[in-house]
Amino acid sequence: MTTEKYERRDFGVEQFEVRDTEEGQVISGMALPFNRDSQDLGGFVERIDSRAVRRTLENSDVVMLWQHDSTDPITRESTGLKLEARDTGVFFEANSSDFTDRQLDLLRRGVVKQMSFGFITISDDWQKNSEPVVRTLLDIDLREISPVTWPAYNQTSVAVRSAESVGITLTADDIGAQDEVPQAKPDNTMQETKLKLLTVDMDV
Repeated sequence: MTTEKYERRDFGVEQFEVRDTEEGQVISGMALPFNRDSQDLGGFVERIDSRAVRRTLENSDVVMLWQHDSTDPITRESTGLKLEARDTGVFFEANSSDFTDRQLDLLRRGVVKQMSFGFITISDDWQKNSEPVVRTLLDIDLREISPVTWPAYNQTSVAVRSAESVGITLTADDIGAQDEVPQAKPDNTMQETKLKLLTVDMDV
């Protein structure tokens, strides 16, 4: 089996709504943003070119998971998940009946208010002379989207290796966590933990 390198990015759910349609109640929102700088990911910021998912969306079966848990799938494109590329990003629409009552409640109340997407980078571009360095994702295989509780952590070893391949050395304290899940911390560090961006490498 070929080992591929998988990355995840999280951001606050935008334009999230639950609405009634002729086909039933649906949940929709932004799955990932285009042409927007991320926070500092440990020596670089990242943005997604609006054409980066064009190939994927032409022939894909992206899955929606709950909290990135492959044992807890919600839906996928072949069973009703809809993905649409617009000017500002990729938007999703899913039937609310695919979610449990508890999941719907957590989403409506904003307890779960991050959206995460998992992808494999096919091609990217690094702007060496910018400050901070900018990584632009030009072509990605979008594999999954997930509502998540925790914001993400800084940086991924996949990005570090990509930067090194074009002669950029990133200096960050934290490089790539393997399925790292935030643990309970003292109250004075909890807010800091919640504000970090989790990026994970995993074999798929």
